[in-house]
Amino acid sequence: MILYGQFSQRFFANGRHLRQDLITKLKREAYIMEKDYQSSYIECADECRKTGNSKEGVAKMYDLLYRLEQADRTKDQDLILVNVYTFLGYHQSAYDLAKLCMELADRKNIAKLYTLESKAKSHKNNFIIKDLRKLKHRNTPIALQPADFVVSAIDENLICIKKDIVVFNKIVEAEKVKVFIYAICKPEDYIDRINDYLFWMADCQKEMILFYNQELAGGMPQKADTDWYDTLEVFGLKIIIGDNGCIYAEVASGDEYMPDHILDVEMQEHEILTMQYDG
Repeated sequence: MILYGQFSQRFFANGRHLRQDLITKLKREAYIMEKDYQSSYIECADECRKTGNSKEGVAKMYDLLYRLEQADRTKDQDLILVNVYTFLGYHQSAYDLAKLCMELADRKNIAKLYTLESKAKSHKNNFIIKDLRKLKHRNTPIALQPADFVVSAIDENLICIKKDIVVFNKIVEAEKVKVFIYAICKPEDYIDRINDYLFWMADCQKEMILFYNQELAGGMPQKADTDWYDTLEVFGLKIIIGDNGCIYAEVASGDEYMPDHILDVEMQEHEILTMQYDG
C-alpha cells in the first residue's frame, strides 16, 4: 500500500507537471504567433506606405487579413485585425470588432473607438483597398426578361428590376438599379436595346480607360489602366429612356485614386459623355 501511495503521488505530480508544461507551451506559441502577426502587420503597412499601396504590398496585407480571420484569435490578435481592417478601409468591420475586444476602462481606447465609429458611419466598407487577385475574373453579362421589370407604384415612369446585373465587370444588386422611361412605350418594347446597353456596360474597359486618361488624368498623379478598371466599384445605376427614344445612363462609381469621392459617369447610347469626381 505504501508503494502504491508513492506511485500515485508520483503519477499525479507528473500529470500536474505535464499539464503545466502544456499550458506553458501553448502560452509560448500564442505569444510567438501574436508577435508574428504584429510584426507582419508593421512590415506590410510600412511596405504599403513606402510603395504607394503596391500590388505586392496590398497582397501581403490581404494574406495577413485572411490568416487572422481564420485564426482562433486572442483579444490582442483581434486588435491587430482591427488595425488591418482600418488600413484596408473596412471601417465598419473594424468598428464592429473593436466594440467586442477593446478594454473601455482605458480612455485612449474610448477615443479610438469613437474615431472608428465615426469612420464606420461615414465610410462603412465602401472605400476599401482591394485585393486585385480576386478582381481579374470576368463576369458574364446578365440579360433581363420582361418579367424582371416592375413598374413602381409611386412613379409610373420608374421601373425597378428583380435581377442583379453586371456593370464595369462588377455584380450590381437589383435594388441599386433604376430604369426611368419617359418615352411612350412599355418596358418590353425596349428590352432588346436595354439588354444590348447592359451588355456593353458590363465590360466597357477600353472606353472607360481611354475617357479617363483623356479627360481626368491631367490632374491626377496616375493614369488609368486595367488595374484601375478592375478596382472600380458601382454604387448605383440609372438607365433613362428619354422622350426622344435615346438611352442614357448615370453610374455612381468609385475608384482607388480618389477613394473618398464618388466618380460619376454619364453615358448616351454607347458613348461616355462626362466623368467627374463628386464629394
